[in-house]
Amino acid sequence: MNNNVWLLLFSLFLGVSVSAQTLTGRWEAEEVSLEITTILKAGILEVKQPHFGSKPARNRLVAEFLPNGTFRMNGESGTYRQQGNEVYADVNGKTEVYTVYRTGDQLQLWGSNVVASQNQQERTATAIMMVRQMGMQRSFESLQLTDRVSSVRLGTHFRYVGEAQPAYQSQGNVYATPNRVDCVVSSADLDRIKERVEAAAFDSEKPKILKAALATKRCFSTDQILELLALFTFDSEKLPLAKYAYSYVTDRDNYDQITDAFDFDTSKDELRTFIRGRR
Repeated sequence: MNNNVWLLLFSLFLGVSVSAQTLTGRWEAEEVSLEITTILKAGILEVKQPHFGSKPARNRLVAEFLPNGTFRMNGESGTYRQQGNEVYADVNGKTEVYTVYRTGDQLQLWGSNVVASQNQQERTATAIMMVRQMGMQRSFESLQLTDRVSSVRLGTHFRYVGEAQPAYQSQGNVYATPNRVDCVVSSADLDRIKERVEAAAFDSEKPKILKAALATKRCFSTDQILELLALFTFDSEKLPLAKYAYSYVTDRDNYDQITDAFDFDTSKDELRTFIRGRR
């Protein structure tokens, strides 16, 4: 794997701004972000102006950080150490530094500048190429070849999906055990959620209650989401909730079945398009 690929790979998931033990766990990517900082010339002043773009993560990118200072990400593994809001990741003898911000069970992870060229025009051209490759032209439509780009960073928004699984030792090497989500929504849990939604004083409060419950439990099945959507009458209510719930199911390969909850083909087609964009 060449250096550019490693830069892109690791900029998607490493770094932390809180104590090391709070990073430990299993995290799944929800959104990929791109930050491009341009320098606008204004007389003798140079003003940095950051631009941001984000989109749903297309692949099921999973990162696991273990208490012993090791991490795994989709088959790759290495070690990490933390100093303040920086994490130093070591893989195959190469060390990279990353930054991360955390709010609750959400992580926002940023890599360092991924455009190594010192040539200004080449830096800007590379930034524009990355925008196109990531499908973010709309977010960066004002970016021009004449702009002076100072930095380009990639980041990913992660959500917590369970405890990191311990590794076992074999002849001095560390091998990862199969990934799994240590989280279950029982029938009793589901019934309590239904009761809270149905007891809402106003219909406008019901989606808010359901979203809060989804984010708290985080590990529903497709069948359970179908049951919850049945609490709502109209496709216009169900469709936003079905999209929101996608991030909190454990059997995403079955999520096409959610189209059974809708009355109209337009709603079914919109959800199918949404699912394709998240895989």
